[in-house]
Amino acid sequence: MKKTTSRKKAKPKKAKKADPASRLAALLNDFGNPPDVDVWMDHFFFALRERIGELDSAEDTVLQFFAVELYERDMDNGGLAQALINYGYEGQLAEWCVQGYKLVGKPAAAAAMQKALKLAKKEAATLGKITGKRGTDEGIELYTALRKHDPFKALERELGKHVRPNPERRAFIEKHRKDFLQITAS
Repeated sequence: MKKTTSRKKAKPKKAKKADPASRLAALLNDFGNPPDVDVWMDHFFFALRERIGELDSAEDTVLQFFAVELYERDMDNGGLAQALINYGYEGQLAEWCVQGYKLVGKPAAAAAMQKALKLAKKEAATLGKITGKRGTDEGIELYTALRKHDPFKALERELGKHVRPNPERRAFIEKHRKDFLQITAS
């Protein structure tokens, strides 16, 4: 009888993930023409989100750009109401979003977002119930009911008309590169 020896397969070592500041710096320093601008923007956004979470302050340009990206990505995922539930409608982030639309040359989007924030304040009781039940079946039912008569639908459509394509977003980042590079230091 032959004796067989089993060998454990060596697990490949995971490459250490670079910190957000380093990832952002690498993306900002490699501004050639990426093969896929959409993938580049996703990498940039996620590194930016992590980095902003680490900072005490940043240039308004960066914060306003980030706020627009954050709200737009959430609107694309689950609608304007979801973005307002997840990121708020009375705080600094919401105001940065309004200012961010102005900064990127979308005054009609800024006006629509301002209207959405006012409407959210009127709908605060409903949005608050949903927020309080987040992650539960009841929360999902409440959100589904809101979406059926969605008071935000017209504003969501209006904002959807102003979503910038990724090449335009990337051009904005390149134009304001020095502001974004500042947050990579430290």
